[in-house]
Amino acid sequence: MTLHQSIRVYGSVETIKDFSEGYKKNSIERPDLYTAKINTIFLPFLKEDIPEKTFCIMQEKLKEIVAECMGSKK
Repeated sequence: MTLHQSIRVYGSVETIKDFSEGYKKNSIERPDLYTAKINTIFLPFLKEDIPEKTFCIMQEKLKEIVAECMGSKK
């Protein structure tokens, strides 16, 4: 399934595990949760035929930046 098809069918691309299930307000905030939310914002602006590998690389780099800003490790 391409990224465009996944967005059309599910409304999102699941490349990072969804931490919303069982997420508690008192939990430690995780960089990958914020990374997923930021990626969701960018999805409508990406090309429909972006390779999955390229998207995953972008996501990993973004996760490193978010982790650094939060002062935590990946």
